This record gives sequence, C-alpha cells and structure tokens, in this order.
Amino acid sequence: MLNFLIILLFASTPQNQLRDKIEIYLDAKLKGFQKYEFEITSSPKETDALMIDNDRDFKLSNDVAFIPVKSIKTKGASLSFVTVKVRLFNYAYVAKTNINKRMQLSNEDIELKLIEVSKTRGTVLTQADDVSAYRSKTLIKNGEVLISEILEKIPVVKNGDLVSAHSQYGNVMISIDAIARQEGCVDDVIRIASKDKKLYKAKVIDSKNVSIIE
Repeated sequence: MLNFLIILLFASTPQNQLRDKIEIYLDAKLKGFQKYEFEITSSPKETDALMIDNDRDFKLSNDVAFIPVKSIKTKGASLSFVTVKVRLFNYAYVAKTNINKRMQLSNEDIELKLIEVSKTRGTVLTQADDVSAYRSKTLIKNGEVLISEILEKIPVVKNGDLVSAHSQYGNVMISIDAIARQEGCVDDVIRIASKDKKLYKAKVIDSKNVSIIE
C-alpha cells in the first residue's frame, strides 16, 4: 500500500530525473495556474533516498514552495522538505490607464494579460469575474494588477433612493415605501426610513426592493 502513496526519489538519481519527479508533483498541486516555472533551491543532504510524503500538506508561500519528503537513511527515516523557488502565471486584469477612485470598471480601462502572480498581494481578478460589477476604492494606476481588495461592488441601492420595504408576519406580507439611508449591494444590510421617519434595518433584494429584518 505504501508504494501507492509515495514516490521514490533516489539520492543517486541524476538531478534532471529528480526535477522530473518534482515537476509531476507540482503539476498536480499548481493546476490552478496557467503555467509555472521552478528551481530546486534546497533538499535534504546525506540521505540514501527521498520519498515524496503525500500524507503531509504541500505548502506554498508567495514564490516559495515546500514539498514534503521523507529522508531515508540506514538508521531510519526523518521528515523534511524540498524547497523550490516558483514563478506562477495566471491571466489577470491589469489597468491600461489610470482609474480614479469610485470609478466603475469598463473594458476600455483594463486588459486581460498573462502575468506572474507569485508575489501579488491580494485576490487577483480573473477572466471569470464580471468587472463591470465593480468600482475602484482608490486610485488605480496604469499597469496595476486589479485585486479585490482595491475594488468594491457597485451598489444597486444608493443613499436617498425610494425602495419598497417588505416584511412578512406569518402568511401576511406587508410592504411600505421607504427611503434608503445607506447605499448597498444585493444582500447587504442597510438602514432605511419609513415615511413617518421610523428607522429599520433591511437586506437589499434588488435596486427597488428590500426585506426588513429589524
């Protein structure tokens, strides 16, 4: 059974064969990226054989990967890591002009490029994201990678908008006209005021409707 869980990497194996074994391992672990490049920077010394240890977790920290291995010696086995320097590439949106604070994103302002994301801090926007649903929280400079931390969803309800506020009591649905006192996206909880100036908290359903929660 052990043979199905581990890959033997013999210390006497030429470096290019060791690299091939690690590449097979990284292919499985980094399949979420379009491509990657790697360089082995350190591995256990004075060992008779190395085994990739699939019982322990693969670790990735920015541009450094730690591959868990078992180092086999005549006196027994010890746990260690092969350290690998990696460059990770994915398609991501990049600003092709300065985007001012609170400006809605458009295809004219951004482009999708294959870039290295190894050291990018934050959650990178990819081609799966609907960029038109976002606006900038701050000034985004030309060439800057778009990450979710510098963006926010465009509110469907704005402060001062007239909305229909709904509340259900048993089988009875009650609706009143109200004024939004905050902006909010779908599923956000905002403050609203009825015509008689009573304040409520309500969840945004769409641009015209909210559901009173308290």
